[in-house]
Amino acid sequence: MTPLSLTLSGMSCAGCEQRIANVLGRLDGVGSVQADHRERTVRLDYDPSVVTPETISARLAGAGYAPIQVAAR
Repeated sequence: MTPLSLTLSGMSCAGCEQRIANVLGRLDGVGSVQADHRERTVRLDYDPSVVTPETISARLAGAGYAPIQVAAR
């Protein structure tokens, strides 16, 4: 698994954290997901042979959260 950290806009509460964990947790190839609305970050582990950071970002955008920075942890 490869670590990934994203900074998002649109995340404002604990409910957002749960929604993000649910949305990303359903993606094949995504392992643990930790969202923090105070820091506006999501940290996760993913399998690059199954899913790409672009796919992860697109899934977040589709849920209403705009990735503004994507970086390896």
